[in-house]
Amino acid sequence: MAAELEVRPGRSREDQIAVVVAILLDEQKSEALDTMKSIIGDIISEMKAWDTAAEAYRLLSEDHVETEMPRRDHFGNCPFIHC
Repeated sequence: MAAELEVRPGRSREDQIAVVVAILLDEQKSEALDTMKSIIGDIISEMKAWDTAAEAYRLLSEDHVETEMPRRDHFGNCPFIHC
């Protein structure tokens, strides 16, 4: 069963991740850390793929009607990732 960790409100997403990593390190939860690394790596890959697809779409549609595919401007605005 997975346990939930709550981080004080108002912290940035990076700070929240740092707090969770520190707790997992303190509790020697290497399997959970490996899982987190894998999930974050997958998210980064998806974000890069989204950026590449958006750029390809832009290049292919330059000569056509100006329809713009939504761009991912930060971690929370990527249609492939629900957080």
